[in-house]
Amino acid sequence: MAMQGKDWVRFHQVLEPAIGGEGATTLVEVLSSVPWGDIATKSDFADLRVEFAGLRGEFADLKGAFADLQSDFAGMERRLIRWVAGIAVTSVAASAGIAAAVASVLAG
Repeated sequence: MAMQGKDWVRFHQVLEPAIGGEGATTLVEVLSSVPWGDIATKSDFADLRVEFAGLRGEFADLKGAFADLQSDFAGMERRLIRWVAGIAVTSVAASAGIAAAVASVLAG
């Protein structure tokens, strides 16, 4: 139900003691130019609270998933370091073996 001119005047009169003449005029001007369907209600805010609560839960789930990924990456990093260290030791040992073989061929 749209408010008529006399309704806005009465609304202004009710607002004026609470927020002053200028504030009441500003509020009436703004609200009178906005379609009533675009004005949020208490039930709209209650719905938003429910949605935000759901989002908080989803973000908590994501935080747990990221913690799991971080743990997985840490494990992969340790395995990679061991693998690279093993390759390095094997390469040094192989190089030493080749150097010893070359030295014995040259000496011999």
